[in-house]
Order: sequence, then C-alpha cells, then structure tokens
Amino acid sequence: MHFHVSFFSEIRVKNNGFESVEVIDDGTGIEAENFDSLCKPHSTSKLSCLNDFSHLSTLGFRGEALNALCALSSITITTRCRSSPLGTKLRFDHSGNVVERTTVARSVGTTVVIDSLFDTLPVRRKEFEKTAKKEFGRVLTAVQSFALSRPDVKFICGNTIAGKRQQLICTPGRASIRDVVTNLFGGRTDKNKMVDIVRCLPSEEVSLFRIGGFVSSCEHGYGRSAADRQFVYVNQRPVDCAKICRVVNEVYQQYNRSQYPTLVLNIDVPPGMIDVNVTPDKRMVFFEREKELLALIRSSLLATFHPLLGSYTSVEDNKTNVSAAYVNSGLVHLLFLDIEDPSSNLAPSSSSTAPLTARNALFSLLKSNSEKSSSTVSDGPQPKRSKTSDSFSSKVWNYRTNSQRRSLTALSGEMHSCGKYGASFTRHNCRKSEFIKMSVVGQFNKGFIITRLRDHLFLVDQHASDEKYNFERFQRKARVETQRLIHPQPLDLGAVQASALRDNLSIMEANGFGFEFKESGKRWLHCPSWLESFLVNLRLEILTVVSEFPGVMYRPAKLRRIFASRACRKSVMIGTALTTAQMQSVIKICPTNAPAGCRRGGPCPNCRVPVSQQCGWACSKKWI
Repeated sequence: MHFHVSFFSEIRVKNNGFESVEVIDDGTGIEAENFDSLCKPHSTSKLSCLNDFSHLSTLGFRGEALNALCALSSITITTRCRSSPLGTKLRFDHSGNVVERTTVARSVGTTVVIDSLFDTLPVRRKEFEKTAKKEFGRVLTAVQSFALSRPDVKFICGNTIAGKRQQLICTPGRASIRDVVTNLFGGRTDKNKMVDIVRCLPSEEVSLFRIGGFVSSCEHGYGRSAADRQFVYVNQRPVDCAKICRVVNEVYQQYNRSQYPTLVLNIDVPPGMIDVNVTPDKRMVFFEREKELLALIRSSLLATFHPLLGSYTSVEDNKTNVSAAYVNSGLVHLLFLDIEDPSSNLAPSSSSTAPLTARNALFSLLKSNSEKSSSTVSDGPQPKRSKTSDSFSSKVWNYRTNSQRRSLTALSGEMHSCGKYGASFTRHNCRKSEFIKMSVVGQFNKGFIITRLRDHLFLVDQHASDEKYNFERFQRKARVETQRLIHPQPLDLGAVQASALRDNLSIMEANGFGFEFKESGKRWLHCPSWLESFLVNLRLEILTVVSEFPGVMYRPAKLRRIFASRACRKSVMIGTALTTAQMQSVIKICPTNAPAGCRRGGPCPNCRVPVSQQCGWACSKKWI
C-alpha cells in the first residue's frame, strides 16, 4: 500500500459526530489486494528496515487508526483506484475483518464512514453525547491545522444537525498560506496584518534548518488576548511544541506586551534529525539540535520585527496614573458609600508591611477568579504609585483593620463573660446538608446569626451569606441590558468561533450581545449598554471560553464586578436587626456553590468575617 496525495478532502459530520463522521478524498484510491489488511493492526506500515525511520514522510499509521475505529464503531469504506472501472464498498466488523463487499459507482478516491462512535462502550457513548459539541470544536481545530499545512489542498468541513447542513470550513485550494489564513480566521488576520518571517541565521551551524511562515504584526491591536491561534509544522506535520511557542511569545511581547501573535510557522529539517514516534498522534517531536533551532527562531523574529520599530508606539509610553484617576473621579466614594462610621480613625498605618496603591485597594474589593486570565482590564503595565494613592490605600486598609478589631473585641468580651465555661473554639467545615438542619438561636451584634447544630454553636455572617446567594443568582439568571448598534457590523470569525457562537447564542445574549445568522452572512446587532469600549476584545474573550466549555454560563470579569457590587447593595447589611423568620431564610440560602468572602473581596466594612470562616467557629457544649 502506498501513500497517495489528494487535492480535495471533505469531512461531513452529523450531530457533532454523535451519529456519524464521513471523510472523502480524491486520491488514487486503494488497490484490491489491500482490502483484507486495510483495517488490520500492524498491516499498513511503510517501514521495511531500521534505516527507514530516518526517511519518514507520512503523517502516521493509517491502519492503526482504522483498526481502533473498527473496535469502537461501524466502519464502511468505499474506494476506487484508477485501474478499476467501478468502486468497491467494504463493510468491516469490530475485529477489522471484511464482512461485505459491494460494487458501486464512484469517482477515483476513498470515502470512510464512521457510524455510532463508541457504540461498543455504552458508558463512553453516553459521555460522548454530552461532550459532542466540544469534541466537534476539536475536529474543526484539527481540520484548520491541516488546512494551513497544505494550502494546495481544498478542505471542506460541515455539520448536519436536525437535517440542516452548515458548512463551517471551505478553503480555496491551490492557494497561498496567506489566503488560507484569511479564509479561516476572517478579516482581523487579513494580509495587511500578517508579516513574513525573515530567516536570519545566528550562525552557520543552523543552516540545516529552514523556517518560514507568517506572524501577526507587532502593532498593538493586531495580536490576540490568548495564545490560541499558533500553528507549528515540522516537514508539513502539525506538531505541539511549547518551547517554540514560548520563544515566539517572548519575542513578540518585547514589542506588544499585552497580546499574543497569530503564528503559522513551517520548519523544514532532515527527517533523520527528528523523532516523531513519541506519542500515538505523532504531534510531539524531539529535535536532535533543539537549542540551535530555538536560536534560529528567535533571531529570525527579531529580524522580522526590527524594521517595524519606528512605525509603532509602544504601549508602555501610554501609561497613565489610573490610581489617581479613580480617586479623583469619585468612583471610590461610590464603592464605599455604605461605610457607617465616618468618625473612625482613618490615620495612615505605619505598620503595614505591604502598602497598597489606590488601584490595588480599589480592585481588591472587586477581584474575581476569572480576572486573572482576562486581558481586557488594562493594556499596559501597572501605573506607578503616587502620594494620593498611598494615602488613600492606607486609610482604607486601616479602616478595615479597625472595624475587624472592634468586632472581634466585642465578641471576645462576650466570650470572657462566660466565666469558667469559657468557649472552646475549633475549626469545622460544614456540608451543604448541615445548613438545613441548623436551628436559629439569635443574632449577635446585628451582624452575625447564631445557629445551633447538635452540640455546637455557629456564627454566620449575615451579609456575606446573603450576598453570596444574590451574586450566584445574578450569575445564573441575570440578563444584561442591551443597545442596538446604529450600523450592524459584519462578523469575520474563524470556523471554530463561528460554530461556538451559533451553539452558545443564549450565553452571548445573556451578556448583552445580539447576533443575526443568515445565508448572506453573520451580523453583530446588539452590544451591552454597560460597556463603552473593548467590545471586540470582550466578544472574543467570551467566544474563547465557550469554545472550550460549551454550554457553560460565562460572565466577563467586568460584569462579575458589577454583579458583585449589586449583590452587596441588595444583601442584608451589617447593623440590620433581623426577625427569626429572616434569619432562618438567610441560613437556608447559605449552602452556595463555592463559599467565599464578600464578592467585593476579603474582609471589608460590610463583611466582618469571610464566608470561608463563616462556618469555622464552633463552641463546645459547655458554653451552650
């Protein structure tokens, strides 16, 4: 059996691959003498001696893949070679044996149909039904990767759901890599935003390596917020090489610190200098002279970006003192509107070992876990500290510390009044079911609800508990107010993102975005009214997440901060006297999904005790 080159490859998927996957090509077909060994293991290798490992030009072992698919599904192969007037349809059993042969009409080429994947493994089949959308996204990514490595081949990929077919990928074929990049990823990666990689040899020792391809221009705005569009090929083989991508990102961020490049890098190297037999999918490659290759890539990228140095303004030159801007704009007053003790001691603390800037103090009340991975908050480095920001941060920090100290002092006084029955405090982690069983004893200091569970008393922060419930409710159900665009914008999206957008429209609409899908094209109709800038970046951020986790409600970091502030204002405040019924209501909503502190962050004037400790103080039976 020989390896045949085709110039057309089509992938037809039904119901995200849950029903069937069909792959069609126009190669030279399969000879009749190879039919019996086609799906047998260890039967299609092109290796005849040990030296053949140094001259491998194929991408993998087709027979091993077909044999594995036979064991998991029903396989049908239709093929015709040039020497045959008609095609042959072959049906295989789960062991890879031919069980049926039929003569059919077909043009020269091969068609492989996979029906009911994982049908022999019921548990895997059930799990596959849940994750089919995510797996189909990986199929699109794989097809994109092969399309970029072979611009001379026309790739088509479509998905049929409920009888309606959607064509998601269609490359031109016999085109340049630039044309394929534009076709796959849309206008934001057009020809003017991609630059050729200039090969620059740091020494003659690396002359055996030849590199080429394209990379995003280092002008700010042409990169991406994540390194999710970087493709590396070794002898036209798609590979995963973290070291190469790390070098590329390091060089690119010398010119554009807040973004990552779109990369298509082709590496040509003698087959004897690499080892591709590392993983079953052949995507991990070992290089014989890896350090020299990395040096070549680094020097070539520097040579590529060096002529552009005078053309673009560094993001670092556009720094502004954000801290002072927030303080002077009155936003700080809005965030601390509910401070109840204006006469408190707000003198700067001299014992702070890590003084905060105003920006850090401000956003410590709004910080969320997802904010760590977001790149839309700031486009440049952190602003320098100013006297105004230092003064503000010291006041806020000292106020919070004094508030906690007063609460704990009052609590300590109550404990000491117990005399010989002094409280014995221990740590205890409550399960969700235990909150339902708690009985309300009373309220302490108009800030904590005292509950009893068996032989223990618990102090529950009434504000933090109610706020966490409200925050999670907003996360799940809140729909953001939208505004219609004056001029609807056409959408230039890659196949993966277009598919993710279509499958997760409800999530986009919940975040304030509205889109329209028609045969004439895709249009952007609505945007969230709470956001005035970074609309495109925010849209791409949401699309990136839902592409990886389809169907999961995602909220951007800025919207989470808005929800956190709203939840804080809506919740029961410290200092509010509650009836028994109100306290019971707060206790019942305590078992939230992910207990944490006040959603504005840590202990604050409205959150005396973090939720992570709200179940943590238990008194011994003697104190009851």
